[in-house]
Amino acid sequence: MKKIALTLIAVSALGLAACNKSSPANDALNNAANSMNNAVEDVRGAANDMRGDAANVAAAGQDELNQAVQSTTNVTESTTSAIANETTTK
Repeated sequence: MKKIALTLIAVSALGLAACNKSSPANDALNNAANSMNNAVEDVRGAANDMRGDAANVAAAGQDELNQAVQSTTNVTESTTSAIANETTTK
């Protein structure tokens, strides 16, 4: 995405340099370059938001996994204890 944006900006700059220095053409090219820069920033912001969301989902998944492991450990300990009590009482 970054390469595409930089290429578009470079093409706009070349177009600006090649034009006959007419103000409307310069304004149009400057507006296009500004729009592209804004779009790049929007994409960068969206990518950062998605990265943060993915990290939150991963953390939540890890929490769920930790809870499942703890529950399994508790069941195993209870079962082991029950078996130990059963064998010692006989």
